Amino acid sequence: MQGFIQIHRKLLDWEWYDEPNTIRLFLHLLLKANHKPKKYRRVIIIEGQVMTGQDLIATQLKLTRNKLTVA
Repeated sequence: MQGFIQIHRKLLDWEWYDEPNTIRLFLHLLLKANHKPKKYRRVIIIEGQVMTGQDLIATQLKLTRNKLTVA
C-alpha cells in the first residue's frame, strides 16, 4: 500500500475527536479504504470503500469487539 490521505484540520473540532478508540477506528478506516477498484468475492469494491468486519478490525486495532461497539 502506498500513497497518502489528506485530513482537514476541522477534524480537531469533531465531537468524537477526544475518544481515543473512535478516532483510531476512524483513521484506520480512512487508511484502509480503497484507492482504486478491487474485486472481492465477485463484488467490486470502489474507491473510498473498504470490505471488513468487526472481528477483523478488532484484531487489527488490538481491541475487543466490546470496545469497538462502544466506540
